[in-house]
Amino acid sequence: MTTGPYIRDANGNPRQCDECPFASTYQNAAKVVENSGWSFAAKPIAKDANEKGGGMISNWYGREHMLDGDEFYVVVR
Repeated sequence: MTTGPYIRDANGNPRQCDECPFASTYQNAAKVVENSGWSFAAKPIAKDANEKGGGMISNWYGREHMLDGDEFYVVVR
């Protein structure tokens, strides 16, 4: 079993590994091809924050009627 900061923070609160690009896209961490130009970033964050963010993305897909394969871009501010 894995332990350490990727599972719990210093106060024992649960964490999850968040990734960019989003897990719901075809460019997520599971789709990275070794020795290619594609890459990803991952960081442990609070479980509740990760799940809330996932819900927000899911709701956005629904509101905008995003279909599988639709292209979009993300601006990080």
